[in-house]
Amino acid sequence: MEMEDINMESEPVMGFPVDGLRGTPDSRKALKEIPVRFRRMPENDMLLRGVHFRLVFLHDRVASLGPLNLLQPQYADILVRFFKLLHDKILLVRLAKMDTIVQMLLDLHRRIDEIFRSLDLADSKEMTQWESEWEGGRLRESTQQIDPVYVGHEGSQTCERSEWGDKKVDALLMCFSVALDSKNLSKEERVLKQLTYNRVAGYRRVEGLHIFDWFIPIESVEFEDEAIGIGTFGETRRGSWIHDGVRQDVVVKLLFEETGNSADELFLKQLEFWLDLPPHKNILKLYGGCHVNLPPFFVCENAHNGNLGNFFLDESKKPLFWSMFLQLAEGLKFLH
Repeated sequence: MEMEDINMESEPVMGFPVDGLRGTPDSRKALKEIPVRFRRMPENDMLLRGVHFRLVFLHDRVASLGPLNLLQPQYADILVRFFKLLHDKILLVRLAKMDTIVQMLLDLHRRIDEIFRSLDLADSKEMTQWESEWEGGRLRESTQQIDPVYVGHEGSQTCERSEWGDKKVDALLMCFSVALDSKNLSKEERVLKQLTYNRVAGYRRVEGLHIFDWFIPIESVEFEDEAIGIGTFGETRRGSWIHDGVRQDVVVKLLFEETGNSADELFLKQLEFWLDLPPHKNILKLYGGCHVNLPPFFVCENAHNGNLGNFFLDESKKPLFWSMFLQLAEGLKFLH
């Protein structure tokens, strides 16, 4: 998509507050601040600008609808997701997360498409052109702007930093190993990731890294800031897991970092026990997790009907209580 510089100063329309960003900035201000952050991810510059271009195109149309229109919170949510994607990360981590970053940008485009359709702009060039140019732009961006020699050098330099312990390095190695098994990598992407893996593995003197079938890299998981449950060893948050080009709603359980090695071992045993369970209608499905991340976490099926405690506090649900007790009993019986 051809993109000229867009002037956000001409005929300004009042913006609207963007909840979820620090200080709840005005949407126009937030939109103007985004391009400054592109320098943090130069290897994805054009893809980032493609998303920004479409957001600018839509902004005044959405802002002029008034505060009661549902498109404003929808637009604000996209801005928040975009800002989170642009958080500062070193090149080594960005390279490990390359597939996920691309999928997140694609997801932003899909969300923007929904606003275009709601505004009856489905036939506009800004709605249709990005998709036809996406794949070529993705491959060009991911391979032409990263110097393999520099990547290898940074891999060694990063691992030598004192704050990078063995656990964090192992998590990064596992992430690269999983990515190298992907059939969707281009030749250039595979070379970059293999080079980086070799450099980091050389630093750790790893000859063969065991990858569990259930391993999920932290780079493919997003979760909310607010916990929906807190237990003895960790807290639970709602989130999403990107895998095989699909974003899936999930629940993420994070182990408290200060719980120590014994809790780590218990966490790993719980993970393996859960995965060995056969499917059961009263047991949430476990998708996997990561035992070398700080903090460790596992990812499971989302309980779409909400929190059990809240369920029993809802007077309108009383007729369903005994049915729920039966389901709980059946689940416990199965586990024991």
